Parts: sequence; structure tokens; C-alpha cells
Amino acid sequence: MKRSWICAAGLFLITLAVFGTAWCYSYINIDDPYYYVLPKAITNGLTLDGIKWAFTDLSNAIWMPLTWIVYQVDYTLRNAILTVCPSCDGFQLAYSIAHIQSILLHGLNACLLFVFLRLIDAQRRLAVPLLAAAIWVVHPLRVESVVWIASLKDVLSMTFLLLVRVQWVRFRENDSRPH
Repeated sequence: MKRSWICAAGLFLITLAVFGTAWCYSYINIDDPYYYVLPKAITNGLTLDGIKWAFTDLSNAIWMPLTWIVYQVDYTLRNAILTVCPSCDGFQLAYSIAHIQSILLHGLNACLLFVFLRLIDAQRRLAVPLLAAAIWVVHPLRVESVVWIASLKDVLSMTFLLLVRVQWVRFRENDSRPH
């Protein structure tokens, strides 16, 4: 059990080492303005009207209320920091918060992937799930989801997918009914 925690911590540290510099990136001028910079319901922070908007908005042709709410929380945190430190660059602060959260979620996803792969391995080996999760962490296809603010929906959906998969495997292991 202790070795599993060490492996998970190692995966998290690999994530921080690979993506750690992304916290100071700006936004990508493709979708980020439409998702993160321009909508007033986002930049006003977390409000009741903003939550209502998150569940009803389809302006970007996609329904993603949780992502909208997380963006609103980012701006709420940004606005709180700006009240304490008004000389900070508010725009860069918002981008940094969004990037840090994506990096942390990607690190969590790496740990969850390791746990899931370990659970589905009958021998509960460490090396194979650890190697697979490590490759997944640094794979070039993951870069876009982690450093592009508009791709937070991908990182969030992976978090929930892996949480559900881990719980499903645990349920199957504890289920006494015949399969």
C-alpha cells in the first residue's frame, strides 16, 4: 500500500515537472477568449445568475455547466486576490489560476489512472500500471488538454470518468452476486 502511494506521488511530481511552467502562460487566441475571457457571466465570478447561465448557455454549441462554474470560481478567486493585491495583473492572474488548476487536475488524473489500472490487474502489479500512467501523463496528446484553457472540459471529464471507473471496479470486487 505504501508503495502505491509513493508511485502515485511520483506520477503527480512528474506531472508538475512536465507541465509546471504552464502556470505563467497566457491564453490561446482560438477558443479561450470565447470560453474564458469575454463572457461576463464568467468574468463576474460565481453568482446565482452565473450558475443559471452555466446551465442554460449553448452559445458555444456545447453544454458544459460544470466547466462554466469552474471558470466562474477561477474569476472569483482572481477577484479576491486582486482586492488584496490590486497591483497584480488581473488578466495574467486569471490565466495562471486556470493553468494551475488544469495541471493539478491532470496530476490527479494520473494518480486515478494508476489506481484504476492497478485495480483491474489481477496480480496488482506496480510496474505495468505505473509505466502506463507515466506514459499517459507525458503523452503529447495530453498537452493540449492541460495547457489550453478552453480544454478544461477534457481534463474535468477525465477526472469524473476515472472516479467512476475506480468505483465501478471496487463495486464489482465487493459484489457478492454471481457474474
